[in-house]
Amino acid sequence: MSISKAAVLYANSLYDFAVEKNAVVNVSDEMNEVVKLIEGNSELKRVLDSPIVKPSAKLVIIKESIQSFAGSVLMQFIDFLGKKNRVDGIWEIGKAYEQILDERQGIIRVKITSAIELTKEQLDEIQKQLEGTYAKKILFDTKIDPAVIGGFVLQVEDTIIDASLKNKLELLKKKFLKASLSLN
Repeated sequence: MSISKAAVLYANSLYDFAVEKNAVVNVSDEMNEVVKLIEGNSELKRVLDSPIVKPSAKLVIIKESIQSFAGSVLMQFIDFLGKKNRVDGIWEIGKAYEQILDERQGIIRVKITSAIELTKEQLDEIQKQLEGTYAKKILFDTKIDPAVIGGFVLQVEDTIIDASLKNKLELLKKKFLKASLSLN
């Protein structure tokens, strides 16, 4: 996922403001709730994305939508976004904030997809290998997909490591096809 430079700049500003107010963790939790709210509400997403809806109306809508869980630091930041006519970027800023927080805390989030649930021992071994390679703390987001057949697929930032049986079969198939073409 590509995040705009503007979203990164605003997320950095929010992070600095949260540090100043000693609310980094609270703001992180609240921004995660904002992201989930927008992802789970297609109507809210449409309103925020709409060029027809005035920025002032977007500000009112987002403030009403998050007032039940947002603290004063996040609400002040939302007001700041309102003054800059950037409330429509709150979802992307939330995603950027998570990345900035992870980066500053030395965390890498890894997506791991496997055909069956991996054991704790398997995950521990993969984590140990990745922490040795990246010298950062690894957090997993696991997913089960029977199409993987066996093994697993890791996504570490922009790198995909495909150690699945499905991938090995595809490579073998290509090798056989290439060999049969060279025989003709």
